[in-house]
Amino acid sequence: MSDTPVSGETDSRERLAAVIAQTVLDTAGVIRLEPTLKNAISRLNARAAREAAARLNSVPSVDRGGQDGILLSLHQDGADVVIDIATDARYTALEIAEQVQGRIAHVLSESGVGRTQVKVSILAIEKAANALH
Repeated sequence: MSDTPVSGETDSRERLAAVIAQTVLDTAGVIRLEPTLKNAISRLNARAAREAAARLNSVPSVDRGGQDGILLSLHQDGADVVIDIATDARYTALEIAEQVQGRIAHVLSESGVGRTQVKVSILAIEKAANALH
């Protein structure tokens, strides 16, 4: 039996990242996920690590994936998630961050992921375009 990641594992990780993204966007006060250069570089490095591991017939110790605004790192003990968002100025930034953390921890728990760490960075606080005056 090979330890090489199969496409189903990659698909599952990408589906989990998509569920995390939608959960974040469904949180009151979140305007959008914020893409960062750090996330883009991490995804490129993760892809290179997976390709190298496949060539060596092994599994990388940390499997990273995600999309703009989300960096999801899966490892033997659980997962680490870094989320970068823009928030609506009508909401309290701290409350939004706490809600996002709790909702994502719940999603990961329901998905069977072990110990988790969820970090939320608020990169912008803006007046929502559809705010009533």
